[in-house]
Amino acid sequence: MKQILITILAMLLIGCIGISSKENLKDETSNKIESIDELSWLIGSWEGPVYGGVLEETWLPPRGNTVTAIVRLTKNGITKFVEIIRIEKIGNTLELRLQIFDSPFLPRFKKPHVFRLSKIGQQMIEFKGVSEGSHKKLSYVRISSGVFRIQIETNEGNEIIINLRPTKKIKSKESDYSESELLRGSYYARVGDAEEGFETFFYLNINKDDLFEAWEEGEEGDKVRGKWELKDKVLILKGENSNEEVLIVLNKGTMRLQELSINGEKAEELLEENIFFEKEID
Repeated sequence: MKQILITILAMLLIGCIGISSKENLKDETSNKIESIDELSWLIGSWEGPVYGGVLEETWLPPRGNTVTAIVRLTKNGITKFVEIIRIEKIGNTLELRLQIFDSPFLPRFKKPHVFRLSKIGQQMIEFKGVSEGSHKKLSYVRISSGVFRIQIETNEGNEIIINLRPTKKIKSKESDYSESELLRGSYYARVGDAEEGFETFFYLNINKDDLFEAWEEGEEGDKVRGKWELKDKVLILKGENSNEEVLIVLNKGTMRLQELSINGEKAEELLEENIFFEKEID
């Protein structure tokens, strides 16, 4: 059973489970494509936690009528698998092929799993499985610059939703931080249940003088601002903007997000994303 779950995760390029993406699929869709360049929105590097490991995924630019991705899952210092995905334009449609390579680089399947284009829209694409062993549907949706979503429908009718985030960027010591900045980072959380709740992907700056500011992507004009204090082994940040009161609790040592409340409603799912330290907070 464990191996089956790992295989499903590998085929999906899994990040973290999120809410359904149906509301994000554009109404204007087609089952035909004119140019492979229509998939340029796939380009980028993404990552997310998977059962205690880290899954990394990089999509290369369209070239030679194909778009290619390479995936790696690591856990406890060991590479569990590497996966190669190729989307090829054939006539006015697309074909996706994928193969997983287990250590020591042995193919998991006798033949690559094959999917064919069933629907394409603005920054979304859906494939249907046509080969033995492949899943019924596999979809990709670019929710925003900070969220890359993968959706699968298994042959058993189960639906799995995955969110990936931009790969962490390594900052040099010669960073562009201001002298007053102690930490900057980005965090993800889901507030409320899957049906009535919502997701938030927000940026956070912690400065000297016990001040901080936080804002969602595209919402810099309405930042949450407030003060932070160090209590025991956590940083407690309390602030507000024009319509929200926010409580953020971070672990002092790791800066992991331990708690998030928006207008008194606690987040159920927490995930730190991209944390950069300028110096330790005493």
